Amino acid sequence: MPLFFSCVGDATTSSTKHPDGQTLYRQHCVICHGADGTLALNGAADLSRSTLSMEERIHQITMGKNTMPPFGGVLKEEEILSVAQYIETFRK
Repeated sequence: MPLFFSCVGDATTSSTKHPDGQTLYRQHCVICHGADGTLALNGAADLSRSTLSMEERIHQITMGKNTMPPFGGVLKEEEILSVAQYIETFRK
């Protein structure tokens, strides 16, 4: 008996892909924090020296702080998580 397989779409469609934290960071954060997180322009924190927990970073990205605007209305929760995880790579 022959087997039939469906070729309806790809398992990695855009709705199932994880957001790219690096790309989102470059789009929204690099202007003040710099490519490696150390620029600290306009009062931005040096992300390589950050001691914030993941939960604290997610909150700060979502709500903003001081001159940093809130991104809760700009990015989806999973995008904010991806950016927060990417920022972790800057720690020294």
